[in-house]
Amino acid sequence: MPFGDVYELIRLEALTGSISLVAGLIAFVIGFAALSWILRKLLRNTFPPKKASLGVVLFWSIIPMLGIIMNISPERNLPIAYIPLMFLPMLSSLFMKYFSVLSKQETNKNPYNVAEK
Repeated sequence: MPFGDVYELIRLEALTGSISLVAGLIAFVIGFAALSWILRKLLRNTFPPKKASLGVVLFWSIIPMLGIIMNISPERNLPIAYIPLMFLPMLSSLFMKYFSVLSKQETNKNPYNVAEK
């Protein structure tokens, strides 16, 4: 359910529900990628690239842990259907880690032949 200014824009028909959903998803994806990139860059100053990428995955694993704790709490009524959604940032980060480290390993073997396996 939209709220605040988005709700007012939908009510005034300046914005539709589907456009606001798409805009929100785009903003989330850009924010997620930017935060992951910044955190990975900061961790690379201290750790090797593989461990820095693992640190980003561990950072995003905070979301499912907090969600599960909220679900266990008797004061909160968080629907069970949200639990799989909580794992999306962590899984996306793991997916990004796998492909970023894999691509760097393949290109560093022979700089003249990037596609070598």
